[in-house]
Amino acid sequence: MYGEWRKNTPEWLKVFPIEYAGHGGRCNESLASSTGEIIDDILPYILSVARENIILFGHSLGAALAVRLAKKMREIGIEQSVRLMILSGRPAPSCLQSSQTHPSLWSHEELVNRAKRYGGIPEIILNEPDILSFFLHILQNDLCINEELIKEDKVIFSFPIWGMTGEDDYVAPHKSVHQWKEWTNCWKGVSIFPGGHFFLRDEMSVQQIIEGISNILSPLE
Repeated sequence: MYGEWRKNTPEWLKVFPIEYAGHGGRCNESLASSTGEIIDDILPYILSVARENIILFGHSLGAALAVRLAKKMREIGIEQSVRLMILSGRPAPSCLQSSQTHPSLWSHEELVNRAKRYGGIPEIILNEPDILSFFLHILQNDLCINEELIKEDKVIFSFPIWGMTGEDDYVAPHKSVHQWKEWTNCWKGVSIFPGGHFFLRDEMSVQQIIEGISNILSPLE
């Protein structure tokens, strides 16, 4: 999905989509078993393509991982490399609660119901047992990773944070995303776009996000 953004971005803004092990083009690799494993996997790639003027963008679980990544960058002394962090479709930790039952114990039916509630599972997949099983295995692993990130210790980042969500996103209501303001000295507010949790599929919303980035940041030389 993020690869398509390259078609609409200005020359000064380069988009580098990141795929986790076991996802997308890396689906033949083993899924990560912890948040730390994911961060250790993707940080070297990020630093191989950019050492400064970095914009971190994450949606849903990806937003929580962007925060953990920013913490790691602070830990190793390169927080100043980040110019902006965009957190999409993700409530701040103060608005989250752990699941009563760990996702690793969820049944097939529970996973299907969760996927349907998110609105991220095409109807055709529901009618293909093998494909559905493959999809649910990835989803269950993502939900287990998500449990690690629910109780995140707050830090105050030196760079701006911009929140966003869909107007019909029950996963990340506006007020819950707004609480990310406590994590920065330069809060850029919450933008609300038409649609639900997967509002990023809408090209017009993506164009507005790109324009918003341009408005927040001067062109990066």
